[in-house]
Amino acid sequence: MSPIELAEFTTWAATTAAAAPEQPRPAPPPIPRQWSYEHLTLSVRDGVGVATPAAPWDACPHCRGLRYTVEANGGYEYAVTCRCDLLHSSAATYTRAGIPAIAGRVGQRLSDLDWSRIDGAERVRERVETWARGAMARTSDRPILVLWGPPGTGKTHIAAALTLHACVTRPHARPAWLRWSRVLDVMGRMSDVDPDEQGRRKALRARLDASGMVVIDELTTQGGEWGTRELERIVSTAVDERRPLVVTTNESPERAKVAHGARAWSRMAGAGEVLDVRALDYRLTGPRK
Repeated sequence: MSPIELAEFTTWAATTAAAAPEQPRPAPPPIPRQWSYEHLTLSVRDGVGVATPAAPWDACPHCRGLRYTVEANGGYEYAVTCRCDLLHSSAATYTRAGIPAIAGRVGQRLSDLDWSRIDGAERVRERVETWARGAMARTSDRPILVLWGPPGTGKTHIAAALTLHACVTRPHARPAWLRWSRVLDVMGRMSDVDPDEQGRRKALRARLDASGMVVIDELTTQGGEWGTRELERIVSTAVDERRPLVVTTNESPERAKVAHGARAWSRMAGAGEVLDVRALDYRLTGPRK
């Protein structure tokens, strides 16, 4: 708590203590236990999704912008982080994730997706939503979701919707979005001995280690030694810590197994849902819903 916040809290506590019992402060309206999509305003900036709270800090009727409330228990009063802080955490989490704008759009929910384009739509949707419930709560022993199929079938749309879902339901999830081909293009070419380039690799690892969810978009068969090693590390962490991992790829499981090694693919398939997403290429047949 900063000195300014402490001073504001002290003033508030003294005023409350001096208030006459016959003039209690009116109770503020109830605040939702869990923020919903309607509390966030989504936009695009520099090609990625950006979220801002629908209301500023000082609009909260509970904390008046202090970000904490005072609760009594056993004759004592405690400063407790206000739940409106979760709203701002959700916005910051979504913005830091770096979710790309797909066809100029961001912020599609799972319920907003045009599932009807996908072959076996109800089956795919049910398995994705079932996976999300267990993986996001970290209660599932299958924390990995692999979406594979031809280009333009909506795999990235599903991954983006799952990332938004994580930001809303788990404000501190800190998802990390990786466009795998770009990561390999930059990191895979770096020297194993150059200190500066090794520092960039370590920064990427630190970001992944601090995240509560990882999305690997467009996993390619051109992994190289560094890519295969890093993929094994990401998969192992997801399995060991039950951390949600979403992978999209145009390659079949057979080709991915050969390209990235049996070890990584075995753990990925053994501890996850592998869904074949088939549909007409939306880039050729028209815009998505």
